[in-house]
Amino acid sequence: MKTKNLLYACPFLFFTQTYADYGIIQDLDGYVNVRESDSLKSKVTEKLNNGDVVSCNFEQSDASFCYALFDVNGRSGSGFVHKSRVNFFNGFQKWAFKKSTSNEAIYNHGQNQLHITVQSPQLSTRHFKKSAELYSHYKNKKFFGTDGTLPDQDKLYQFAQIKLRYDRKITIIPKQNLEQYFFPNKPLDPGGLQDHQMSEIYSKGKNVYIFNSLSNGGATQYTLFLHIQDGKLIKQSAWSEHL
Repeated sequence: MKTKNLLYACPFLFFTQTYADYGIIQDLDGYVNVRESDSLKSKVTEKLNNGDVVSCNFEQSDASFCYALFDVNGRSGSGFVHKSRVNFFNGFQKWAFKKSTSNEAIYNHGQNQLHITVQSPQLSTRHFKKSAELYSHYKNKKFFGTDGTLPDQDKLYQFAQIKLRYDRKITIIPKQNLEQYFFPNKPLDPGGLQDHQMSEIYSKGKNVYIFNSLSNGGATQYTLFLHIQDGKLIKQSAWSEHL
């Protein structure tokens, strides 16, 4: 189980230190209801389809539910789902962290490899736009990693490239696809791992699922998710871990 420092409020709960794990929706009906509280009688607020992914928190009164955070069509969402409808990647291969330097991380499973490289950003204020009083977009893309302030380039990293070699196929996700995701260039704990060195990767058949929990421990914590199928990037999303 993945440990996260989550801090968020909802009408029914206030979480401070919690535990969460990633999962994929699997339901015989083809979808699962997202509810307002941890009860089957509670109001349905959204629906998630089979194949959608979530990060789940388990610290609530009814242990058969988890408090899920996710992205739906570019919008962060949350709510309670019955955990029997979530497969926490059972039956998938979990990749192992192999090695790293300060600006890279390598993960392996057999002959397959994921190579993440990061870099210090060179930012210009003209690339940022505001929504109301807060900065929200970088190069016309919603950006993550601050609370609406301009990123401090001396304290942050951004992805330079993610390269996957899987099932004899190579997939490269360039900086242009990833430049809106910012995260600290120093680990949360002195001497500890950096954010990009704590990725979770799962594979099965032609599918690879990559999760990065970024800005760990801060109010701007978020998850970046990538789904690669048969060598092609078919899903990229991000959602806040603090609501």
